Amino acid sequence: MSHQHWIAWAPVNRDLRLASGAVISRPFDLLRAFFAEEWAYYDGIADPSPSHIVPLDVVVTVSVNSFLNSASRIRSVHRGLAEVCDPLLAEISDDADLRSVASGPVVELLDAACQVKWVLVPVAAKVLHRKRPSLIPMLDTVVSDYYLRTAGRLDLRAAREDKRRAAATAQVPLDAFRHDLEDAWRRLGELRSALAGEGWPVAELRILEVMIWMWADPLRQYVQLFDDDRDTV
Repeated sequence: MSHQHWIAWAPVNRDLRLASGAVISRPFDLLRAFFAEEWAYYDGIADPSPSHIVPLDVVVTVSVNSFLNSASRIRSVHRGLAEVCDPLLAEISDDADLRSVASGPVVELLDAACQVKWVLVPVAAKVLHRKRPSLIPMLDTVVSDYYLRTAGRLDLRAAREDKRRAAATAQVPLDAFRHDLEDAWRRLGELRSALAGEGWPVAELRILEVMIWMWADPLRQYVQLFDDDRDTV
């Protein structure tokens, strides 16, 4: 990044402080590193049909570690999700926003998806985020663990593996995520504008989820790119 470019983005790169307690240093640098590496394989792939699960929606989740790693599994998951989720998606506006929509429809969608073979909340959310990018965050294990920990509910981790309880359990991290989203909305909007200027248009919800994932990732695979002082994030 040129010196002039760095100066232009310095204000948006100040610490991002979340209501849940995380203090993320150099958020724009982290986001640029993430999307420079990963944009083309998920976020940059357009959704051709917002109210229908199509094969592409399942295939692209391989790049965000869904572990749907066989052709037969991809076909099975696609057909199952299309059957149970399409009717529910038709009832939710394409631009639905987690800040203003009750979490009930999200939990209902996740619960329907979790009844499909090979699907629990992380896979369901990675598919369904493409359908409603301002409504459904990717609640994978890293993001979910972060919010369960801050809520003092790590006892719920086992329930995530039970198809009967997985979606209801997701309500806890989902509600905590919503609180962070509302509280940090202005800063997330600044980061969204900055990323769009770099050619990476993404919703505020996705920005927050990526930030939490990078911050809580036990491997610190993006954070460590920058550090002389790894503990600054």
